[in-house]
Amino acid sequence: MLAYSRHLPVLIILLIVLGLNAQIWLRVRRGTGWALIAAAVLLGTGFSLGLTRVVLALPAGPWMAWVRALALGWSLFSFGLFAAFWLWRRAPAFDPKRRGLLQAASGAALAAPVLAVGFGAFVERVDLEAREVELPMDNLPPALDGLRLVQLTDIHMGPFLSERVVDRAVAMANEFRPHLAFVTGDLITDGGDPLDACIERLAELRASDGIYGCMGNHEGYLRVEAYTAREGMRRGIDFLRGESRLLRFGDASVNLVGVDHQTMGRPYLVEGPSLSRPGYFNILLSHNPDVFPVAAMQGYDLTIAGHTHGGQLIVEARGLMLTPSRFFTSYIRGLYRQGLSALYVSRGIGTVGIPVRLGAPPEVTLIRLRAGKRNVTG
Repeated sequence: MLAYSRHLPVLIILLIVLGLNAQIWLRVRRGTGWALIAAAVLLGTGFSLGLTRVVLALPAGPWMAWVRALALGWSLFSFGLFAAFWLWRRAPAFDPKRRGLLQAASGAALAAPVLAVGFGAFVERVDLEAREVELPMDNLPPALDGLRLVQLTDIHMGPFLSERVVDRAVAMANEFRPHLAFVTGDLITDGGDPLDACIERLAELRASDGIYGCMGNHEGYLRVEAYTAREGMRRGIDFLRGESRLLRFGDASVNLVGVDHQTMGRPYLVEGPSLSRPGYFNILLSHNPDVFPVAAMQGYDLTIAGHTHGGQLIVEARGLMLTPSRFFTSYIRGLYRQGLSALYVSRGIGTVGIPVRLGAPPEVTLIRLRAGKRNVTG
């Protein structure tokens, strides 16, 4: 039952947006009943396409991505439209100066979501950032000092992310000349998306000591985990599904572990204790960053994750970060610490739902491990 609670915030937002649309209809009414019905059908369909059973029961194709995007786009626009109507109704007819001011404000409220979505869709969504992270670790063996780990995650190759963008991301990753390359899940979004083409492009990654990966929630939803692992191995990508690999670097070793997506509401890392190896530097690949407290307790020194898209839609004001991801996790993006353990959450490359990024540009990440002391935080 808890596994379905991840849909609760989306359901609440759906009900709010439906309420806004009903209020807008009450202000317009004449001849617009069809518009209210159409909006309700669009929003309801978009929400239902977030349910795995519904997606698997319907014919696969890019239409799903477009319907979800239209539903989320209309949801954002509805807030601006409602604000514009509210301001317009408050404009007094007998005060031309104040009425003009409120009418200008209503126009701004209507335009703001359109401009923000346009910028996020056409500029920030494809503005790939090559991000370098220096990560000092107290317990890092000297032989691993300077080890370069590159991460690609949440590619979501399909209607809203082209092969060309994936090629750019792979080229950026290769410029780092990594020792290890990691692909931490969500290669595609829906059935019918080009999974084989995505794997082929990721196979162009160049890392001196191998390319490894783990599965994301969308591989799980589509039940393509076994296929992805098999085709990945055929092309040189070793997807770890509750498995470990012992990798030697000089006189030190890395115990690399990968797990399938860890579903909310179920026990995390059930297989984790048997895969962690005391005396080695343990790295965990997990699509879901929420496993971090459990991973730290199980002895994993570094957890590398994605899943959140760095929030994807973020508004920051006065030190507060507002993003839908806050409904689901405390680990949005960047570096987190717990005792001697660290977690890095990448913003990823693609998008899900609406093809827009605001305040969370896509990233290709290089983590450079450093031996050294730091302040330990909980």
